[in-house]
Amino acid sequence: VSQDRISVRFNLELTPPHSSPEGDLGHGMGARVVDHQAAQDWALYNEVSQGPLVRDYILVREQIDRGYPVLVGIPGHSIVIDGYMEAGALGSSRPGSRMLHIRDPWPGVGNTNGWVIESAMPAWVWWSIERAGAPDVSARMEDVTVAADSDGDGIVDFDEGAPDYPVDRPRRLHSGHMTPDTDRDDLFDKTDIAVYTFHTCSNNDGLGYPDNDGDGMRGEGDCDNGSLFDGGENEAADGTCDHTRNPYTALDDQIHIATDKPIYLVGETVKLTGDFFRADTTYPYGNIPDCPVLVEGQSIPSGGALATNAQGVIPLQTIGTCVGAGTTLTVVDVLRNAHYESATCTNPTVCWSCIVPIITNNLDEAGSEDDLTVVRYHPASPVWFRVPDFAQPSRPLLVDRCCSDRRVRSYTADDRRPPAALLARWSFATPTRRG
Repeated sequence: VSQDRISVRFNLELTPPHSSPEGDLGHGMGARVVDHQAAQDWALYNEVSQGPLVRDYILVREQIDRGYPVLVGIPGHSIVIDGYMEAGALGSSRPGSRMLHIRDPWPGVGNTNGWVIESAMPAWVWWSIERAGAPDVSARMEDVTVAADSDGDGIVDFDEGAPDYPVDRPRRLHSGHMTPDTDRDDLFDKTDIAVYTFHTCSNNDGLGYPDNDGDGMRGEGDCDNGSLFDGGENEAADGTCDHTRNPYTALDDQIHIATDKPIYLVGETVKLTGDFFRADTTYPYGNIPDCPVLVEGQSIPSGGALATNAQGVIPLQTIGTCVGAGTTLTVVDVLRNAHYESATCTNPTVCWSCIVPIITNNLDEAGSEDDLTVVRYHPASPVWFRVPDFAQPSRPLLVDRCCSDRRVRSYTADDRRPPAALLARWSFATPTRRG
C-alpha cells in the first residue's frame, strides 16, 4: 500500500466530514506522533505494534532479524530502517561504527537514503512490530482503483469519485472515472485540475482555488470555472490560461458561433465563424433542417469539419448552400461524439434562413423587353434586378436600355427561382415605371 493511500486513511477517512480533496494526502502537513501506530496497524495484518519507543539499537536490530522493518520518527519527519551493520563487519575495522540502512521517502536533496552512522542520527523514536499469531504479518495490498484509470484521462479511479463517491473512492474531486471530460469543456479532467492547482489565471482560475467563480462546482466539474468556457480559456489544453475574462459578465461565459448573416437567398453560400474554442483544433458540425429544439443525446448529423486557428477562433468557413426556402440549425459537436449535449458550455448552435427572391411580372419602363422579369430582394427595397423571364425559352438576351453595361447572357431555367449566381451577373436598375 502506498504512502499516499495511508495518508488518505488518516486525513480523510478517519476525520469526516471532508468536502474536498485538498489536504487529504497530507503533503506538507506531516503526521502526529500518536497517528504512527494507528497507521502501521491499518497498513499491516496479523500484527501488534507498540510505540513510540525510545531509541534502542539492540531492539531495532532484533526486529530486523525477525524480518520486520522499523518505522522511525525523527524531528519533523518519518523514515524506515530496514538493515544494520555492526562495526568491523567488513573486516579491518570497516565500518568503524555501527550503521543503519535508511529508507527515506523525502524526494530530492536532503533525504537520508542509504547507510548512515547510527550514533550520528538525530534523536529518534520507533514503533515495534510483533506477530499476532498465525499466519505471519502481511501488508495491506494497494486498492485496485489506485492503479486503474478507466477513462484514460490521467487521473486514477481512486481520485475520481463523482457523482456518488463510492467507498473505494473517498476523495472529493468532482470528476467521474468513466468520462475523461466530466464537465464537457473540451479539456481533460486532469488539465482542469492542473489549471487551478499549478497555474494562476488572473480573473479566472486562481492558484489553489478550485471554485473560483463561487458556484459550488470545482473546476473539473464546471465548464466555465471563473468565466470563460475552459476549452477557449485554455486554448493550448496544457493547463495554462490564455485569456482573462470578466467573471461577472455572462456574455463571455461560453463558446460562440454565428453565420455571416442571418438570411440568405436561395443559391447563396452560407459561412460560419466562432470564438473561444480550443486552438488549432478540428470540430465536426451538422446541419439540421427546420431549426428544431434539440434534446439531450439527440444525434448530430455529419456535415463536415471546422478548424480553429491559433487564437481559438473559427475563421469564416463555408458550411452549406441555400437550396430552398426554409431554416437550418447548425450544431458544432464540441465533444466529437455525434450527440447533442445540453450543458451550458457545449454544442453551440445557430439558426439561419433561406428565402426565395420576390419576382414580379412587371415589365421594364420601356415595355419592349417582354422576356425580362423585374426582381428585387425585398418588397420594400428600391433595388431591382433584370433577369430573363423564366417562362420564355432559352435564348441569348441583349440588355441595352437601362443597364450600366451591355452583356449577352444565356440562361436555361427549370423553375421561377433565380439563383444568386445569376442575379449577380446583372446590373442594378431602378425603374421609373414597373408595369
